[in-house]
Amino acid sequence: MKTATSSRNGRTRVTKAALTHTVQAVAADAFDIPRNRVSTAIEDRNGLLGISVEVPAIVHTLGGAGNRTGGSLFERADLARARIHEQAGRLTGSELRAIEIALTGIHTLSRARTTLMTDLEDWR
Repeated sequence: MKTATSSRNGRTRVTKAALTHTVQAVAADAFDIPRNRVSTAIEDRNGLLGISVEVPAIVHTLGGAGNRTGGSLFERADLARARIHEQAGRLTGSELRAIEIALTGIHTLSRARTTLMTDLEDWR
């Protein structure tokens, strides 16, 4: 008996660029910053996917509502690393070896954006 997948000819190949862009989008979501502020690199590490992420830390502007994401920069980076690991692994179908995160600068959130983010969180 043939299954739907066994009757198809050909193969599917996922390019390094596709994996890199997927990881970049996942990292941008995990850190809640625009995708163009995230730099990612992937490499094969003994058959597993190694990921390097360079991203600015989020800092709220003076007069803003304060840090609503909670925790130190290291704690927030660890939370983002866990999200990247789960989501990137699920989306790419790859087993991940390590995710290295480098905080390379700051990304400021204005009071209006902070208020909008808080309102959206309250709505959820």
